[in-house]
Amino acid sequence: MEPILNTFTKALIRIKTHPVSIIYVLTFLAVVVAPVYTTSVRIFFHGYGYDDFHILMKAGMRIFKGELIYNAQEMASDVPYLYAPFSAYLMGIYHVLFPDGAWARLVWTLLSYLAFGGTLKLCANIMREIFQEKLPWFFYPVVIFLCFRYFLSNLQNGQVNAFLAFFMALSLYCLFYEKNFWAGAVLAFASLIKLPLLIFLLFFIFLKKWRALGAFVITTFVLLLLPALHLGWNENLFFLKAWKTTLATKATNEITYAYRNHSIYAFYMRLIGFFSPSLEFSKIHHVSYLWGIFTSSILLILSFIIYYFKSISYHIRFCGLSSCLIILMIVSSPTAWKATFIHQILPAGFLLYVWWKNNKGGYLIPVGLFLSFALSSLISIGTLPMEFKIFMWQL
Repeated sequence: MEPILNTFTKALIRIKTHPVSIIYVLTFLAVVVAPVYTTSVRIFFHGYGYDDFHILMKAGMRIFKGELIYNAQEMASDVPYLYAPFSAYLMGIYHVLFPDGAWARLVWTLLSYLAFGGTLKLCANIMREIFQEKLPWFFYPVVIFLCFRYFLSNLQNGQVNAFLAFFMALSLYCLFYEKNFWAGAVLAFASLIKLPLLIFLLFFIFLKKWRALGAFVITTFVLLLLPALHLGWNENLFFLKAWKTTLATKATNEITYAYRNHSIYAFYMRLIGFFSPSLEFSKIHHVSYLWGIFTSSILLILSFIIYYFKSISYHIRFCGLSSCLIILMIVSSPTAWKATFIHQILPAGFLLYVWWKNNKGGYLIPVGLFLSFALSSLISIGTLPMEFKIFMWQL
């Protein structure tokens, strides 16, 4: 007991002599203690949550048995399985390693923490290389604060976005250090789990990283065929065809209309539905996608214009363009749930560092970062009155 008291006393003395340390303490409480408490029920008791994880595990179990995973009523009543057969096969291996539900959820949660920490570390290393100096003391706490609500959403639902954020950061890290083959291979692996990451192929082409592009094509081909070694050629081909057919259901599914969806397409759907409530959903869908594609194209062109500012160093242009593409990837996806915004770790860190390097010039960046956090994290639809929920649904 005495060693614990001594450690606690030393910690209090350090906080008193170094007030900045309290930020790290609060960060630890927010990132470790609070999520462990809120997710313990989800891990060890089958009360609620982990919906996406259960779908992934069920797909892994079914593909190992040669059963349907696409458009199967047993998979989910309202959320179809939309990932590649390769990702289902990976989850099948995961189920073999961790067949017990509680242990499987616990390991998944721990791996999510590792992925979140790994993403922060990779982004921090890129920042150090760009600006050639030590990170400011507030870098980790502030970036964690800005992105933590998204990470918590991943934990609560058993989402894969925490892992995808890590693989995307790893791909950019490899590209930054001219390890182009590995950049392409890692992006291929992540893209077969969620297709919106394919936007970074434009990044490879724009930067003329042909080795990375070639590695992406080869790795994608290998990973698509890999399950055939276990399932058989015909069975794997059947799953690939079923996956191709099912992808269209995500774009036309009415779940894209939900107020929790923050994508450009969902915004236009709600906007058109608000002014033309009697319009058929299919027409709303088509018009929204046309406007969404137009808006995304404009944003994409504006993102690439950044790269032509020759007065800015290559590394800053690299990070600026990749940050723009990350944000565009999030909002241009047919469904952009809160968990998806965990990819903002790199853009948030980059903007924060640029503001700090410019002698904390202006209020645009800090106010923008705070508003992005407040609008997506502090406003909870579940705590609002029913009348306001209906109003938000219409908007």
